[in-house]
Amino acid sequence: MSLDSYIASLNLPFAVTESQLLNGLACASTFTMFYTIWPGSSYKQKVEKEAGQVVEMPPGKQGELVTVAHTIGLFAPALIFLIGLPMNKFVMPNWLQRYSIPPAPSPEIYYGARVAGYIGSLGIGITMDWGMRHLSTQWHIVGLRERPKLVNTGPFAYIRHPMYLCGMFLDLFAAAMYWNWMPLAGAALAITSFIIKIPMEEEVILKNKKIGEAYKRYQKDVPYRVIPYIW
Repeated sequence: MSLDSYIASLNLPFAVTESQLLNGLACASTFTMFYTIWPGSSYKQKVEKEAGQVVEMPPGKQGELVTVAHTIGLFAPALIFLIGLPMNKFVMPNWLQRYSIPPAPSPEIYYGARVAGYIGSLGIGITMDWGMRHLSTQWHIVGLRERPKLVNTGPFAYIRHPMYLCGMFLDLFAAAMYWNWMPLAGAALAITSFIIKIPMEEEVILKNKKIGEAYKRYQKDVPYRVIPYIW
């Protein structure tokens, strides 16, 4: 039985197609992920109260510019789908259909990939929330706060930049659950930005008199920046 036939057999009080159902589940998964990682409106004030302002940053505006670039790469594709699909009754708009992934070799692969995208997106939300809880008051866009502290617990005990790994997978899972190439363009922008940004961030930390030496030891204990055994 096809998914459309199964939906029809449910005798729902409203008409819904297979495509609408799958797109609706994708939007629900994306929204839940964003809700999970949202720290709350008072988070920034709490961080600044306990750890102070960001006082050390990469020279010039390069740190801020690369942060803007990866933010666009990570969140712009998701927001396009979150806004565009509900406004079109969860039917993929024509202009987005142009970027649809070609049909899968089998229904099992197609449905499996989309379900993996839903589950993966939720997993990203949970993992990022876990990371934020350990990062706590040391959260920053780029740079160090007045009272810096080394974070080497939770996901930071395995790789030095777990939040960036989550960011990479965010777009990959989005491509699967929306069955669309567009998030992969965002992934390319985000990954390129991370490659540029991570050395800049670490250089600022290593030069800091308060935690520079501790971070050197941390680099030896946790040798991988983002991907275990690879990078």
